[in-house]
Parts: sequence; C-alpha cells; structure tokens
Amino acid sequence: MKLTEILEPINNYFEEFEKKYSEYMNTESDFINQVLEYSSNHKGKRIRPALVFLSALACKSESLEHDNIERMIKSAILVELIHSASLMHDDVIDNSEYRRGIKTINYNWNNQTAILTGDYLLSKALLLATELGFEYCRLAISTFNQMCLGELNQLERIRDINLTESEYFQNIKFKTGELIGTCCQIGAMSVNASNEQIQSLKKFGENLGIAYQIKDDLIDYMYDVEVSGKASFNDIKNKKITLPLIHSLCYSNEIEKRELSRIFRNGEITDDSVLVISEIIQKTNSIQYCKIISEKYLNDSVKELDLFKPSSFKYSLAGLCDFVRLRNY
Repeated sequence: MKLTEILEPINNYFEEFEKKYSEYMNTESDFINQVLEYSSNHKGKRIRPALVFLSALACKSESLEHDNIERMIKSAILVELIHSASLMHDDVIDNSEYRRGIKTINYNWNNQTAILTGDYLLSKALLLATELGFEYCRLAISTFNQMCLGELNQLERIRDINLTESEYFQNIKFKTGELIGTCCQIGAMSVNASNEQIQSLKKFGENLGIAYQIKDDLIDYMYDVEVSGKASFNDIKNKKITLPLIHSLCYSNEIEKRELSRIFRNGEITDDSVLVISEIIQKTNSIQYCKIISEKYLNDSVKELDLFKPSSFKYSLAGLCDFVRLRNY
C-alpha cells in the first residue's frame, strides 16, 4: 500500500495542519522566511504529524470536539517543529549535502544559517508547548533531551568498532524512538485518551521508530541519492557505527576485522575503503540480519494496537508498519 493510501483517512486534518503550520512559520524577517520557505517547499513525508492524528483518532474515532481538534493539530505542529529542527542540526553535524533529494540548508546557505534556523524552530516548538500546557511542555523538553543524548552518545562512539548492539539500540531509541513515541503519546493526550491507551501508543511509536532507524541505516548501504534522496554510504564516510557494520564485525574473519579496524581508525574514508566495507557486509549477510531485527520491532509495534477497536485509523497505524518495512527512501 502506498503512503498516500495509508494516510487517506486523515487528509482533511492535513489540510488544516499545512495551513496552520505555514501561518505559524511566518515571521517579520524576509531572510528567515526565505530559508523556511525553501525547507517547506521540499517537505518530507509528514509521518510524525500523521502519527499524532492517527493515534488521536484511533482513541476517539467518533466526531471530535473543536477543542480536541485544535489541540491535536497544535500537537502535530509541535512534533514537526522538533523534527525539522533536529534535521537541520543533523545535516550540519554530518556535513550532509542532500536531504530529500535537494541541497541542504547548510550547503545552500551555510552552517550558521542551518544551526540558527534549527534553534529558531525549537524556540517556536517550546512556545507552542507552553500554549498547550505543562504536560506538553514537559514532554517536548524531555523528548528533545533524549534526542540530544542519543546524538552525543553516537558522537562519543564515532569510529569505535567495539560499539555493541545493545549500545546501538539504546542510541537509536533516544535518537529516533523517543520522538516517534512522543508523536503517538501526544496524539492520544490531545483527545484525553485513557492512560492505558496513551502508554500502548507510546510503545507502538517507540518500536516503530527503532525499526524506522534500522531501515534508515540500511538505506545508507543499499540505495543512491536518486532513490533515497540522500547520498549513499554517508554514515560510513562519517565513521558512524550502525547495525550492519556491528553485525559484520561479529561475523567477519580476523583478517577482515583488522581491515575494518584500520579503515575506521585512519583518516578520510576513500571510495576503495567503502567498497571493502560493502563487500564484507554482503559476505556476512548483515543486510538480511538487519531486516530480520527491524521486522521484530515492527511486529512488536502492531501487537500494541490490539487494545484498540477496529477503525480506519487503527488500520493506517498498522499500514505505517508496512510502509517502514518496504521503504527505500
């Protein structure tokens, strides 16, 4: 099923979201507006706002009151602001040239512009959280705190080929699982769902986020910029240790381990080095292993939906698991 089909039940909410999001982004600065318009014109899949809507409506599939709808849309804007800010910062950290198939803000302008625009979006997110209430503010701050911890942990272990699977999973839970979990949690909160529903959707999102990040790490090894919208082997070139490499190091022979160690401890990684790494990963079936692990987390996500009664919104949440399973961008 295509993503557009999965999200069809919430199309009417997206129209209002895009309108309010644009209004919220408008500033008195022509320069900031220019940068934000460039970013908005090449928007992503909007999966995080979609998760807010679907989670809210899976809890309250009957007609929502006006206050619930307004709170739900503001919650969706909040998580999209946090996500967009984190991407701008990530592109600077990773020195990424492409995002969604176009030049990143740091390449189109400079690092300072990308960092400060990201900071601006974060400040807008926190202002919006204060409008929504203390619990929303606490959740937004806690989520971004965990995302930063994940990035810092990853930075600390750059080049460290001794990174374990459990450490990797902790990092990606912080980096990606937390925000996806928050999207689902905040959606349920916006319609005053029960605590049991809120916790189930939070777990659904966390598992989905971990599976999403594993697939994202796989895409770096499997597709080029024309398919994925991002330069291939970017993680390797930035010496990020992700699951395909961790698994490969466990199952490669001593000669291959020494070669991988040499590559990651030396200077810039060359195209020849990328080829060596890619061949070892293929030989150890590490791509297939990562797909199996991702599938486990997706299955765990779907189980969390058993609590909810049948609805198009529940089916779309399950459909997003299928989307992650099949995605190549």
